[in-house]
Amino acid sequence: MTKLRSLYLSSVHSGSGKTEIALGLGLLLKDKGYKVAYFKPFSRRKGNALIDTELAITSKTFGMDPAKMSPVFIEPVYFETLHKHKDEYRGKVIAAYKAIKEEYDVVLIEGGNKFNSFMSFDLDDATLANQMDNSPILTVNLLESDTDVCDLLLQREFLKLRKGNYSGCVLNRVSKIMVSRAKQEFIPYLKAAGIPCFGIIEKDPRLTAPTFREIMEMVGGKLLDEDESQYDLDVLVKNAFVGAMSAHSALSYLRTSGQHAVVITGGDRADIVLTALETNVAGIILTGNLYPDQHVISATQEKHVPLVLVPHDTYATATKVEQTVAGLQINEAGICKDLVSSAIDVDAIIKVLKA
Repeated sequence: MTKLRSLYLSSVHSGSGKTEIALGLGLLLKDKGYKVAYFKPFSRRKGNALIDTELAITSKTFGMDPAKMSPVFIEPVYFETLHKHKDEYRGKVIAAYKAIKEEYDVVLIEGGNKFNSFMSFDLDDATLANQMDNSPILTVNLLESDTDVCDLLLQREFLKLRKGNYSGCVLNRVSKIMVSRAKQEFIPYLKAAGIPCFGIIEKDPRLTAPTFREIMEMVGGKLLDEDESQYDLDVLVKNAFVGAMSAHSALSYLRTSGQHAVVITGGDRADIVLTALETNVAGIILTGNLYPDQHVISATQEKHVPLVLVPHDTYATATKVEQTVAGLQINEAGICKDLVSSAIDVDAIIKVLKA
């Protein structure tokens, strides 16, 4: 199989879905007979995680050694460390990339959280892509409002200014209403501006819904049971419900719209908790550090519904739940493949990598 150029994935916003695009595209390239590698110059953990969870998923998917896939781990507070070790880290990154490039037909490189991450030390996406065989840069962009087009243009200009080999964009996690606007208005505009768009991927709740475990970590909650194995903490949470109403009204809502919901209520609202247990909720969060009665805890244990205690008030907790960003799960690689296959012009991307 003829080797392809490497592809560098870059984004304006953190959480735009670079990893899911890399997974989907990588699996499709494997189907075409290419030996595919995933490479992430700098890995970083999220929240309370001890490792880069997305790196763990991609290593299993592509059957690679995580240590080879990402040679440098960056702590959340990194300025002083990078200031001292930027040349050392650059050397490690380039050496690791060259070793992988020798072994594989194509390397998919995932850039920083944002396209200008680590720019202070010339370790941004454009600079690194240029130093990695001047790899073509594919930008993965959200399209949630009209201003996102401005961000896309800004990113293109920045990458070109920093001598990056800009090749085009993919619009990802686009709401259904924005898909039609993108096709009618934005894509023609981008084409006229010299920006190829290789496809539009509609937002899929299977990838954008967080797990109860991710929500629990985001709110800093304590599970009121020492035996975590009794609960499905990795269940996808479809919506959030604040239990500030009567138990009767809560039951009516949860039965119609509360499937796989997380219920947020005070620890003194035993009526809401017991009502929620009559429906198919993903978990319950008690606010204000108010411990419930033992019979409430026992009821949740019997139903295998996780009960979590947090110190925040209900409003602050609900805000944190809404801000939880879903991370990829190991069983979602196939979903990524299907989405990329149905929405992205993979052959056009291969043509870029053959040039």
